[in-house]
Amino acid sequence: MKIFAETERLILREILPTDVDGLFELDSDPEVHRYLGNNPITHKGQTVDIIIYQATIILTTESDIQSKKV
Repeated sequence: MKIFAETERLILREILPTDVDGLFELDSDPEVHRYLGNNPITHKGQTVDIIIYQATIILTTESDIQSKKV
C-alpha cells in the first residue's frame, strides 16, 4: 500500500480494491453528496470504476514522472 501523506490523525493512501464497500457507503449517501453536486452513485460497479480510474491516473502520473527523470 502506497502512503502519500501521514499525520497523527490522517493517513492519505492509495485507493485499493478492498475499499469498494466503504467507498460505496460514502459515495451513495445523498447527505455526503449534498455539497458535491447531488449525484450519489447507485451501484457498487460504479465504485469499482472509480477505483480503476484513480489507479490509472496514478500509474500514468508515475510513468510521466519516471520518463522525465531519464
